[in-house]
Amino acid sequence: MKKVLQYLLYVLMALAAIVRFAIFLQSRDLFLDEVNVARNLYERDFVALLQPLAYEQFAPPLFLWITKASALLFGFSEMALRLFPYLSGIVSILLLVYLIDILLEKKYAIYPMALFAGGYLFLHYNTELKQYSSDFMMTLLLLVAAIKSDSHYRDKKFLLIWILLGSLGLWLSMPSVFILFGIGLYWVAKLIKAKDYKALSYIIVIGGVWFLQFGLYFLFILKDQISSAYLQNYHDSSFLYFSYKIPAVVHDLKVLSGMLGHTGGFTTLALITNSLLLLVGSIALYRKEKLRSLLFFAPLAALMLASILHKYALADRLVLFIFPILFVLLAYGVYILFQVQNKFFQAAMAIILSLNVFNHQNFKFIFKKLEIQEIHYALDEIENRQALKEYDPIWVHNGAVPAFIFYTKMSPKKRKYEVLFNQNVLLAWDVDYAILYNELATGEGVWILLTNYFPYEKEKILAAMKEANLTNSLEKPGCLLLHYEKP
Repeated sequence: MKKVLQYLLYVLMALAAIVRFAIFLQSRDLFLDEVNVARNLYERDFVALLQPLAYEQFAPPLFLWITKASALLFGFSEMALRLFPYLSGIVSILLLVYLIDILLEKKYAIYPMALFAGGYLFLHYNTELKQYSSDFMMTLLLLVAAIKSDSHYRDKKFLLIWILLGSLGLWLSMPSVFILFGIGLYWVAKLIKAKDYKALSYIIVIGGVWFLQFGLYFLFILKDQISSAYLQNYHDSSFLYFSYKIPAVVHDLKVLSGMLGHTGGFTTLALITNSLLLLVGSIALYRKEKLRSLLFFAPLAALMLASILHKYALADRLVLFIFPILFVLLAYGVYILFQVQNKFFQAAMAIILSLNVFNHQNFKFIFKKLEIQEIHYALDEIENRQALKEYDPIWVHNGAVPAFIFYTKMSPKKRKYEVLFNQNVLLAWDVDYAILYNELATGEGVWILLTNYFPYEKEKILAAMKEANLTNSLEKPGCLLLHYEKP
C-alpha cells in the first residue's frame, strides 16, 4: 500500500508539471496587469526598476531584474516574460512535497499536492507575469531552510546563510516578511527556552539586518503604494473589518472562506471538509511541536493583523504566499484523521477527499487553452481588414490601451501590428461615445476595441452607436471588437 501511495503522489506531481507546461506553451495574451508590468520592464533599465513602478503596479526588484534579464535574452514575448513564474511553479511542486515529507511523511502530501496540481488559482498565477508564483515558492524555500537548519544556531555559516537567504526573500518576495517574522519568532522562543544567549545574539544580528533592509524597502518602494488611495479603495473589499457588527462578520467570513475555497474548492463539501482538516491539523501541529508551530501560526496571525489594519489585502493572488502553510495544516489534518483505526471511516474520508480534488482540478487545460484577455483576435481581425484597404480609425477603450500599446509598440508581434498604432484614438474612462459618433463624417467607419471592460460599458457603447450600422463584431475571452459605419 505504501508503494501505491508513493506512485500516486508521483503521478500527481507529474500531472502538476504537465498542465503547467501545457499552459506555459499556450502563450495566452498578457492581460492588463501583466501588460503594465511588461511596459515598466521595457521602458526602464535595471537601476530604474528599483523605483516605484508606473501604471499602478508593484513587483519586488529581484523579480523585476530576473524577468528583465529573461526578456533581454529571449525577447519580450509572453513565454520569456512568464518564464520565471513558470519555473517557480515547477520548483514549488518539489518543495511542497519535500516540506511535508520532513514534517510528516510523503504520503500525507498526496491531498495537498492534488489540490495544488490542478487548482485554477495556482495554474493561473504559475503562468502569469506577476510575482505571486515566486511568492509561493519563496515561502516553501524559507520554511524548508528554517527546519533543516534547526540546530546550527552557533555556526557562523548559519549567520551568513540566513542573512543572505532573508535578504533574498525580502527583495524577491515582499510578503516573505511575514514568513521571516515567524522564523525569527521561532528562533527567539526556542533559544530563550534553551537559555542559549550566545546563539540568540546571532539571531538578533540576523534580524537586525533583515529589519534594516525592510525599512529601506518600505521607505523607498512600499510606502507610497501602501498609502495609495487608489489601491486602498481597490482592495477595500479584501480587508478584514474585525467588528462585532453582523455585516462586518459576514464580510470577514466571506473573505476567509474565499481563501479556503481557493485552497481546496468552493463546494459545501470541500469548505466543510477543509475547515475540519485545518482545525484538526492546527491542533495536531501545536500538540506535536509547540515551538515549531510558530513557523506556521505566526505568519498567519501577522497576515490577519495586517489585513485588519488595512495594510495588506486578502485578495486571492496577494495571499498566494500563505497557501503553503494552509497545505501543511491540511496535511496534518489528513494525518490525524487517518490515524482513526476504522476502515469504513478511512474509506469514507478517501472518497470525500477524492471528490474535493475532482471538483477542484483543472487538468482540462492540458488540452484546452486557458484564455483570459485575448486582444490578438481583435488585432488580427483589424489587420486582415486593413489588407483590404479598410483604413478606419480605432477607438481604443481605456481598459485596452495598455495591451494595445504593448502589442503594437513593444512585443515581438509589433512587426505585424505596429501599423495599427498610427490609427488609434486612445480613450479615457469617462469618454462619451455619443459625442465621438457625432464627430464622424457620413459614410465613415470606425473600429471600437475593448478589453478589461464591464458589461455596462458594452451596453453604453451599443446605446451611443444605435443609429450607426454595425458591420462587424467579434467577441472573444476578455475582448470585444465592433465596427460601425455612420449612415
